[in-house]
Amino acid sequence: MPWAAIDPGASRNACGVAAIDRDRRGRWAPIYLRQIIPEPGRPLDLRNLLVPVARELRALGCSSWATDGWASHDVLHAGADGGIATVQATSDLPEQWRHVLAICARDQHALGSSQRVSSEDLDALAEQLGLVHEVFANGRKTIKIQEVGRLHGDLASAYARAFWHARAADYQPEPPAPRPRGPSEYAAELSSLVDV
Repeated sequence: MPWAAIDPGASRNACGVAAIDRDRRGRWAPIYLRQIIPEPGRPLDLRNLLVPVARELRALGCSSWATDGWASHDVLHAGADGGIATVQATSDLPEQWRHVLAICARDQHALGSSQRVSSEDLDALAEQLGLVHEVFANGRKTIKIQEVGRLHGDLASAYARAFWHARAADYQPEPPAPRPRGPSEYAAELSSLVDV
């Protein structure tokens, strides 16, 4: 099942949308990435902009998207109009980022080419992920994304939030089913146990 998230920006910040799913090998990969950058002096009309995005995500199999509290009423209405439920994400940034960081550390992440995701969006995501830093402030760990021009890592934030929404770090894949073995395999195993 795919999982989606949004980091809604409207004027100074871009609006980032990401959806992830597991590939055939069990690795997590982006299946949808979109970064909508507002023009200076002209904020994004989130509700009208996000309804078609919600419909696209619904067509991919997403049933909900996670968001922060910013512009939550616009995100809620756009999601409802597009057939997607809205989930309030945690405001605890280390917890939100824990999932994508754990998946990368386990080498269960596939940030390669995809039929559904453009190379430009993948490049933007990879660049933003490279700007993520763990920092200590007021005695606790938090996450910071270095700003580049007018961009504040909104696509990377949506991406991390999608992993949080999927609870990807807590996912334990089922072990593969044992394959049937033939008589010759049993005979070889038994003969290796016999002292000759």
